[in-house]
Amino acid sequence: MEDKLKRLKNEAKEAIEKIIDSQTLNEIRTKYLGKKSEISSVLKDMASISAEERPIIGNLANKIRKDIEEEIKKKEEEIEKKILKRKLESEKIDITLPSTKIKRGSKHPVNSVIEEIEDLFVSMGYTVETGPELETDRFCFELLNLPQRTSSKRYAR
Repeated sequence: MEDKLKRLKNEAKEAIEKIIDSQTLNEIRTKYLGKKSEISSVLKDMASISAEERPIIGNLANKIRKDIEEEIKKKEEEIEKKILKRKLESEKIDITLPSTKIKRGSKHPVNSVIEEIEDLFVSMGYTVETGPELETDRFCFELLNLPQRTSSKRYAR
């Protein structure tokens, strides 16, 4: 039994070293650690072994299983690093290239119409003047000589 377990351990290590992709790694994991693996069959056959040898074989089988799991985990990490490295190399971004401008929003239709009308008047020789959005009472009424309302009915309903 011990020889068989040691042979399985050596076979597993050799197989794990040859692995180059994750699919093969999963197949090896199933072959050596799955329910129908040879290690599991050795553990099932423990009933036929003498009582003195059971703890020794059981400990050895568990140790070998743990060693194989660690080897598989190391190989899995190694494969993941290789995959990540290949992915990073293939997806490099050249930061020295000029960026593309992102168009954000658009003009409001009313503003577009106002600009078209301004362009029309400018083409006829007029100039466009700008001023405040809100005018004061002085500019709207007093300078136009409109009389000031003194009626108290101003706010009547």
